[in-house]
Amino acid sequence: MRTLYSKILITFCVLLFAFSALFLAFYIYRTYYKSKQNAIESGFLLAESLAHASEFVIYSQDPTFALSVFNGIYEAENVLYFAVYTIDGAVIYGRAKPGFTISEPTPGILNQVASVGRWQNKEAFPENCNFCDLWVAIQQGQQPIIGFARIAFSLDKIRQERNQLILWGCLIDFISFFFVFALARSLAKSIVKPLCVLNSGVEKIGKGNLKHRIDIKTNDEIEELARSFNQMAQGLQDSQNALEEAKNILEIKVNARTRELQELNKGLEGKVDERTKELRNRVSELERFHRLTVGRELKMIALKKELEKLQTRKRNQK
Repeated sequence: MRTLYSKILITFCVLLFAFSALFLAFYIYRTYYKSKQNAIESGFLLAESLAHASEFVIYSQDPTFALSVFNGIYEAENVLYFAVYTIDGAVIYGRAKPGFTISEPTPGILNQVASVGRWQNKEAFPENCNFCDLWVAIQQGQQPIIGFARIAFSLDKIRQERNQLILWGCLIDFISFFFVFALARSLAKSIVKPLCVLNSGVEKIGKGNLKHRIDIKTNDEIEELARSFNQMAQGLQDSQNALEEAKNILEIKVNARTRELQELNKGLEGKVDERTKELRNRVSELERFHRLTVGRELKMIALKKELEKLQTRKRNQK
């Protein structure tokens, strides 16, 4: 049963760990993805604001008309670089945070932005890059495109939030794992304990203690199984009692028959003794008769011999 207890506990723990890990990974990915998408959408809105503020700058070729807007964008926390380009890709105005460098646009990038209006440069910068490069075409209504607005903003804050989310998620997952582990342990005990009681009861019944009854109250199949064993033990006990009763009755009958046979034997022995005495008396009588008969015959023979002698003497005298 300890093995079963370990199996149940390990199964619960593995399933809990797998479910928690999958849920945490999905939740973190979903949250990070949404945060990133929201940040990109905010970046596009900021780039569109930059594009609207730069329309007159492109026409006048003088960035001083939008310095307040440019300074506000530059002071934004996540902005690493912004620039305003002409239709040919020449920089009218651009500023980068200290230590940050970015490549100059290529004709292919400009054509891509001109074809879609707003574009995120994923080709030059992979997904694991720590910033996003966003482009917005500058145009008035249905007029031709007159330039491009570009903003590169940092993803470090989003990644820090993701790391904190992972940390808090792991902590919550660990706490949840601890409580669910305690619950799984209690549940495993509630499953294994009735089985231990059932096993112990079956061993006692198997050793011949048919009066033992298994007391399990779980309201499930284990209780039904215990009830079946109790019924089996009761049936065996009834059969054993019936056999004992039949044995006792048989012993009584055998003892009675034995006494009858003993009495009959005693009677037969008495009759045999009487018959033997009679036979002995008759044999004695026969022996006396035989002796008398033999004596008479001997006397007769002797008389005959005497007569023959007398007759012989008479003949000789004549």
